Amino acid sequence: MHMVPEILTPERVTLPRLQFEWRRGSDDLVMESAGYGLKPATSRTDHNRVWVFGSPTLDGRIDPDRVARHLADHGITEAFARQLDGQYLLILLSRDSKTLTVVNDRFTAIPVYMAATDDRIMGSLLYGDLRRRLNQIGQGGVRREAFFEFIWLQRLLGEGTLDVLSKCLGPASIAIFGPEIDRIDRYWIPNFSKRHGRSAHASGGEFSDILSEAIVRKTSDAHEKRYGHFLSGGHDSRLVLAGFKDVLPACLTVGFSENYEVACARRAAHAVGAGHSFLKLPDDYLTRYQDILADLCGGLYATDNAIFAGFEAAVQSVADVVFHGHGFDYLFQGMYVPSQTVQWFGRPTFYRRLRPIDGDLAEFYLTNLPFGLGREDLLEYVLPDHRQHMKDWMIEGVRDVLATGAGCHNDYDRWEFLITHNLCRHYSHPNIISKWTCAEPRAVSFDNAVYDFYLSLPLDLRLNGEAMRMALKQLNPRLAHLPTGNTGLPAAASPTTKTAGLIARKLMRHLSGISRFRAPHAEDRTWPDRDTYIRTQPAYRGMILEAVESGLLADAMPYMDWGRIRSAVQVWLSQPQGGAKFMVSLLSLHRALMRSL
Repeated sequence: MHMVPEILTPERVTLPRLQFEWRRGSDDLVMESAGYGLKPATSRTDHNRVWVFGSPTLDGRIDPDRVARHLADHGITEAFARQLDGQYLLILLSRDSKTLTVVNDRFTAIPVYMAATDDRIMGSLLYGDLRRRLNQIGQGGVRREAFFEFIWLQRLLGEGTLDVLSKCLGPASIAIFGPEIDRIDRYWIPNFSKRHGRSAHASGGEFSDILSEAIVRKTSDAHEKRYGHFLSGGHDSRLVLAGFKDVLPACLTVGFSENYEVACARRAAHAVGAGHSFLKLPDDYLTRYQDILADLCGGLYATDNAIFAGFEAAVQSVADVVFHGHGFDYLFQGMYVPSQTVQWFGRPTFYRRLRPIDGDLAEFYLTNLPFGLGREDLLEYVLPDHRQHMKDWMIEGVRDVLATGAGCHNDYDRWEFLITHNLCRHYSHPNIISKWTCAEPRAVSFDNAVYDFYLSLPLDLRLNGEAMRMALKQLNPRLAHLPTGNTGLPAAASPTTKTAGLIARKLMRHLSGISRFRAPHAEDRTWPDRDTYIRTQPAYRGMILEAVESGLLADAMPYMDWGRIRSAVQVWLSQPQGGAKFMVSLLSLHRALMRSL
């Protein structure tokens, strides 16, 4: 059992870097890549030159060299693309047709931002790298409404970026750039058709098999790789840990303090015989590493979602590849499905039921999205003459995405499509991007069979996590019965059991006066409460004030009422809480703009 020592503070940071540039008609391109898991497999013939990034799986095994040889010999077809699984990015340069082809997986696991001009094609993994290049060649025009979209949604929809030229390549794309014409074909679209009639127990059994088989595929290079696993105290990463059978990863938990969540993660790791290490974030992490986080996020994500940067030495001492639980919450626990908590005697329970989607779906989405601002109030900070335009812009953007959801059958499918249509755009993607500074990240949710199972699962088996709980019970009953850092109750407990446990715990606390019977608080979990963090970190608060006063933001968003925003920020900061999401959004945009100059 190999354990790393506790790391008191993050150290050096190796940013994941991939940049390429091709002059139209040329038979060569400029390619630069650096960082963990970004050394490409390459192959070339007299006709084609190929670069394969990531861990593509073919016939159940990770084999980027085989994929590269096939592409060099035969080129790319939709049929071959559909045979591939896992996380990858393929780049092909045809010397015969003088074309550049870029192919990605279904999950946009390796994001690529691309810009096409009359004479060249440019691409990068980190948006900020491409934006700096566009500024160098005088093509960095700002797409002003996108800044507002980011603040409202905490992400961007579709393929747009903060500039007028570049795009984020969508999933399952075969993008072909030629001397005269460019086009993008899709070799796969999600089909939301449901398989009804399965019990929760049967679905859990099927899920457990699919999950275990996915991990076998994703560890099929065990002869040359060591595996780690970022383990939290919650459900998602625990389910992934339960799926490991033939190999056992070294478990690592990141946090600001060795709190209850860390204790839960440690118990889970030890329950399967895995080593565990706690990696401690310094209190001023978001200040000290803000520019690095801005480089990782590029103004497309909130920087405080990227908290895994800087643990390179610790992770590399035990792992070349790191797993994590990304995606299982919104795929299998119905985290963002329109729902409401069921109440008993006026008190909330752990049961949720579907909410009806009323009226226009685009407007419903904009006002009910759980992780966005989700309020019309944001329009109050827009100058009156611009409010209608900004609202129309947002609605039109949602409708544009909905128009591409050919595999949807009802409004709940369409809602899901809005959440998952381009997974690298999800607000939580910085979790993955920041892990890339430590090792090659692999997500078990980024597996074709796992994702197809999600698409087939009816809402009643997802809304309260039924299939996921049953899968955990069948994979590892011991892990299923250990408490989680979120609730302090067993991971696989039913909503009824958890609600009863909550009531019993509350009664015990009132009768005994013993505080350990309380539910976990914000300080017991990994992510800091934004409001608390802003008010307890003066330097971080200073960065927010600098952003609000910045001419960079005012120039990028001239439609905003900056006098009103500055006044609101002063009021928020004088109070214990309020405005945190808005302020962090402004900070994230401001630092990204500064870094792209």
